[in-house]
Amino acid sequence: MGRLPAHAQSGTDMCQGLPDPPRILNGNNALAGTSFRLPARAGVPGFRLTVRRLAPGDANHLVHIADIEVAGCSDGRTIQTLPIVGYDQPLTARSLHAEDINFDGYPDIGVLVEYGAKWGSESFWVFDPTAGKFIENDLTRQLRELKPNGYEFDARKHEIRIPHLTQPWCRNTEDRYTVEDHDRLVLMHSEEAKGLAGDGCEVVVSDRIRGKMQVAKVQRIAKPEPQQ
Repeated sequence: MGRLPAHAQSGTDMCQGLPDPPRILNGNNALAGTSFRLPARAGVPGFRLTVRRLAPGDANHLVHIADIEVAGCSDGRTIQTLPIVGYDQPLTARSLHAEDINFDGYPDIGVLVEYGAKWGSESFWVFDPTAGKFIENDLTRQLRELKPNGYEFDARKHEIRIPHLTQPWCRNTEDRYTVEDHDRLVLMHSEEAKGLAGDGCEVVVSDRIRGKMQVAKVQRIAKPEPQQ
């Protein structure tokens, strides 16, 4: 008999020597064609993630610019292909990172797909241990729509902080969410900045109290006088 192909050889670790994907998005994480290893966990095999670039980006339209190929570390076989729809192909290809976004103990996948001067929106896929695959759900769709200045995941508090940039003379704000049932965002704290008719801004701070969002305080910030 001839030699079996590498992906069919029993006991072969197709992810040996591959780096783990970064946990924090910094815009310079991966290159197209670079593979990363998601380590195995109890009852869950390891995965190899590879970004495949397909088509040029379009600054004005969301297009299918790349794929994430998910393969098994045990045999190298492709388990699924996750399509990436975004603006900027090179930036998206470099933005692959892993983070447990629903606090269930399994690493999930994120990439930057949309962005503006003060915000960036990511596509996420969470690992479904029952299916053994990465999926989109209500949580990933809600996170995509927030358009924050970054996402901050606090595993200790099971809290997601969403910072926002405001006018230079105001202060930056943030919203805070918890995750219920691993697939639903619940707003717990919000800060909304509004420009005033005259100078400065107003920040309305609200918190969830007894199941309802209620205004906790209103902060007014004067616009500084221009320097002579």
